Amino acid sequence: MFTFRTVCFCLLCLLPFVPFTVAQIKPKFADVTHRVGLNPRKPRLKKYGGPTIADLDRDGHPDLIFCHHDAGYADLYFNNRDGTFSQSQWRVWRDTHGIIPGPISPYTRAMRFVMTVGGSFGRRPTTPIMFQVDPNTRQITDITALAGLDKQGGRGRTAFFVNISARKHIAFPDLIFLNAQPKPTRALDNFAYEARGNGRYKPRSINDLASDTNWYGALTDVDSDGVMEVVTYWKLRVWRMNKPYSFVEISDKVLPPGIDRNGVVAVAELDYDNDGDFDLYVARTKSGDLKWQRGNVFNDYLLENRNGRYVDVTRNARIPPATTSRGVTVGDFNNDGYIDILVTQYQAADIMLLNNADGTFRRVDGLIWRPKNVRGDNALAVDYDSDGRLDLVSSQGDQHQVKYGGHYRIFRNLLPLSWRTRFLAVRVGNAPNFSATPLHATVLVVAGKLRMLRRIGSPGSAVSRAYLETVHFGLGRRKKADRIFVKYASGFVLLKRNVFHGQTVVFGRL
Repeated sequence: MFTFRTVCFCLLCLLPFVPFTVAQIKPKFADVTHRVGLNPRKPRLKKYGGPTIADLDRDGHPDLIFCHHDAGYADLYFNNRDGTFSQSQWRVWRDTHGIIPGPISPYTRAMRFVMTVGGSFGRRPTTPIMFQVDPNTRQITDITALAGLDKQGGRGRTAFFVNISARKHIAFPDLIFLNAQPKPTRALDNFAYEARGNGRYKPRSINDLASDTNWYGALTDVDSDGVMEVVTYWKLRVWRMNKPYSFVEISDKVLPPGIDRNGVVAVAELDYDNDGDFDLYVARTKSGDLKWQRGNVFNDYLLENRNGRYVDVTRNARIPPATTSRGVTVGDFNNDGYIDILVTQYQAADIMLLNNADGTFRRVDGLIWRPKNVRGDNALAVDYDSDGRLDLVSSQGDQHQVKYGGHYRIFRNLLPLSWRTRFLAVRVGNAPNFSATPLHATVLVVAGKLRMLRRIGSPGSAVSRAYLETVHFGLGRRKKADRIFVKYASGFVLLKRNVFHGQTVVFGRL
């Protein structure tokens, strides 16, 4: 049977390994926050695991949504397609935690995003808020009641669009909501909404996904079977769907034995070794919300996926210990064909880990900056100006204390583009046979001996997340991609051959 994993395996067999020496090229970043049209407020505001990035008007350019926890209105900036942004008149002030964007179905261009809202320590469970964006007018409408999301509430933290109804309605992404532990009842109530195919959702119970410490989550495909697993944290746990709307914990089966699972604040899915499956970077800390955690130091983990099980390769990969990480995002920041890692630090300067292409990373400090009296929150990698270089949208500020609050900043990547730093972008639209949206589609680029795998979604998850339908690939010295495969969540596969560098190639229906 033809599968995407079979394609990867065959390519690995046909293309023998040839050592490739990566030039010691470092990206350079400039703070262009004011220049691109962002207007940081004069008072410093709290942050909560932002930012949110998505192409809300479906014009091929990413837009921005900024959450300030409970300290001010959420902001939305539309991309002007010329490297600048314009602020929308849309503004909402709630005790906002996560802002999560996603598609509706392959039959419409409209986009939606949900806001998870606090519930007064569980005393007043609050329903999430859903908004829909008209791609033609950029008008934003509150459709919470119309969509049926006013039926269940909680002490909201994060959410994600994902198919949890098996393949019954795979073209219509469902929603999972994770909630903090209420007080004083201390009963956790995570829940889901099933997409009905008409723009509305039906509430579903998923209490078997409950845990008293797991308020946040990410998604990955551990065994490459096309069905996403749920990764929850602060205490790292992995859940597999055993039937629609029902999950079984597989943490002991897939996580390294004896690993300390506490203190997790962010997770990023990445294929750091270009072997055709997705690994995990796990950011851990004792700061901020986790200051109550006992213990000395929480080291970050790099977990390599080996045939559906994770192996701890942190030390061998030279991941620095004794950090106070607050967030993580991944991408090829120097266009050499190997994915790098940016780790946000709570108090110290953020860390860039550049991939050496041999299973190890080298640490680079000082590439982006933050005022000393401002705490780190999170960052996401995105090519906001479509110039072939991955930039950073940085969320800066403490989660609880305004005196350590900050602003959102954009750092533009000034990496010189040359014959050593070529690039290619792949934009994925809806499946041509209407079987799926781009959500969670995988993109495999084969360029000579190089095989690079990305997923349509978010390049890292803390509380809010991105939904990026355009993924970036560095090609190094290579002039073209020999083959590009796109596999949708429905299993539908597209292929293009001999795609030259320096362009954005489109798959599917826009």
